Amino acid sequence: MVISIRRSRHEEGEELVAIWCRSVDATHDFLSAEYRTELEDLVRSFLPEAPLWVAVNERDQPVGFMLLSGQHMDALFIDLMCAAAA
Repeated sequence: MVISIRRSRHEEGEELVAIWCRSVDATHDFLSAEYRTELEDLVRSFLPEAPLWVAVNERDQPVGFMLLSGQHMDALFIDLMCAAAA
C-alpha cells in the first residue's frame, strides 16, 4: 500500500470522524461512554475546519490524520481497518 500525505479537505470531515471513532474506541478504553460521546461531538465540529495533515491511500482515501502545531505533533489517528490490512 502506498501512502501519501496531504492537507485535509472540508468535505472529508465525516471520514475523519469515522477514523477518529475507530481509533479511539480501540485505544482509549479508559474513557467513559458519556465522555466518549461528548468528545465525539466536539471532534465532529472541529475536524472539518482543522488544519490537518491526512494520510491517504493510492485512491486518495483517508487512512489517518495528524494535527501539528509548528513542529510538534499534537494528535495522530490511524484507521485500524487500514492498519490491520497492511
